[in-house]
Amino acid sequence: MLFLFYNILVSLYFTGYLLISPLLFLAATFKKKIYNRLGFIKSKNRPILIHAVSGGEVILLDRLLPLWPSKKIHITTMSDSGYLMLQQKYKQNPGITFSFLPLDFYPVMSAFIRKLKPQKIIIIEHDLWPNMLHIATCKNIKKILLNAALKPADLKSYRLFPPVARLIYNLDLILAQNEQSAGSLKNILKNKKSIIRNYGNLKYITTAANLPEARLPLPQNKKIIVFGSSHKGEEEILVQALGGHLFTSLTVLIPRHINRSSNLKKKLSSRAECALLSELKNEIPAALDILIVDAMGLSQYFYSRADIVLIGDTFIKSSGGHNFLEAVQYRKPVIYGQYMISFADITPLFEKQKGVLRTDAANLSAALERLLNEPATCRKMAAQGCRLLKQISADFTAVKKALRDD
Repeated sequence: MLFLFYNILVSLYFTGYLLISPLLFLAATFKKKIYNRLGFIKSKNRPILIHAVSGGEVILLDRLLPLWPSKKIHITTMSDSGYLMLQQKYKQNPGITFSFLPLDFYPVMSAFIRKLKPQKIIIIEHDLWPNMLHIATCKNIKKILLNAALKPADLKSYRLFPPVARLIYNLDLILAQNEQSAGSLKNILKNKKSIIRNYGNLKYITTAANLPEARLPLPQNKKIIVFGSSHKGEEEILVQALGGHLFTSLTVLIPRHINRSSNLKKKLSSRAECALLSELKNEIPAALDILIVDAMGLSQYFYSRADIVLIGDTFIKSSGGHNFLEAVQYRKPVIYGQYMISFADITPLFEKQKGVLRTDAANLSAALERLLNEPATCRKMAAQGCRLLKQISADFTAVKKALRDD
């Protein structure tokens, strides 16, 4: 009954999507997305289907894909940022194809699965679609969920309505982020046949901190302050907090949504010398104060060369913060704001052990002043953060074995 009700809702949504899609096709940037969402996919006969909902999950593919060097793989995503990253990483790789995930409308999803003929479906972290999983079950396709975690609100809902959880978590193997999530899933899905194990959070895996390939030489005589995944309104907070340091350092802004870059430049140009990355050729002018990165996939490069890193979506109320460990792995002192809610299982440890610094907008200026004037404090924080990262990292060797033996 629940499955039937879900499909009635999806049918109504699909009808609405069909009605509005001609309007969306007028914008060239939407064409590929609409084409894929309606089920038009060129790829076929791919033994492995991996669903990476957005950019954060796409980053994990660098570690996962080498597990199947000889397999043809199709990757799906739901976000524009995820699709852009897939284009940059795999467009020239004939063994890997990618698209937006089709709508979970039964006829559309059934045609999609029938065309791909996957032997297994791997979903990273979340974004579980009942029809896709039901169709896979009917076709005896292995379904694996990696990096599973239950948020408190979801856990509360599932405890009140266990059938909903059993509809959504129709999986064969679940690798959970932590023991709490694994235990909760076992309790909720006790009548299911899913194998549930705790392997730790895959996003916490330490990587060899090799510096990404140089793209644009950065000034040697200036401190480099990088603000990663910044959201609207946060850049102004940083510029205000820097005060006079704005003109003696290079501030690198990496907006979460790069379509904001041009407007951001207009806003900040009255405050300091400002340029978009796409406007520069072979060097950064010595007089430049603010560099706005209007391209995807460059966070790692700038993190690895920063003196101080700030993490966005944390100085204003929004979705709860982005991955600060991407900077920690390069031994960088990291600052995030008071609204960092994500990674709640590890942020208390990092803050208590002084591996990162949490502050609010009002005190950001003092925090920056201290780190800019105290190199020893920066080095100590960076080293402590890196040590803690190694301490919490998931056992990827065990993960690889589980995926190969599934």
